Amino acid sequence: MKIRNTIRPPRLASLFFEWYCENASIEDLHGDMEELFYSNLERTSPWRAKVKYVLQVLSLVFSYAVKKRKSNASYHPYSNNSISIAMIKSYFIIAWRNLMRNRGFSLINISGLSLGITCSLLIFLWVNDELHVDASQADDNV
Repeated sequence: MKIRNTIRPPRLASLFFEWYCENASIEDLHGDMEELFYSNLERTSPWRAKVKYVLQVLSLVFSYAVKKRKSNASYHPYSNNSISIAMIKSYFIIAWRNLMRNRGFSLINISGLSLGITCSLLIFLWVNDELHVDASQADDNV
């Protein structure tokens, strides 16, 4: 019992596990890992028990159980974390319709944006050329 009060599981591994699982319910898994840590601590050295704890965290991160819990803990039954192609296609359709509806303003905005980007690139190239002039060639006029 004395060992249990002084030596704790690695905090970084616990925080990583909690961060990875986000809003999934993992209290039971976390408790089981701590029980295994303290049972390993009674049988082995503290260093080995901590290493085994980190390996258990990594094995749980890549396990099917945590992935299934994360998918079940979604905010909405139809929610998905990936970006769908249909949504991106819809964004392009909406953007095209807005461009066609406001042709004059779109032309002014796009031409101003392209002119600004062109000028900034030309200024960058000019400054870059000026900064990379060979310093030994500067004293040739003397």
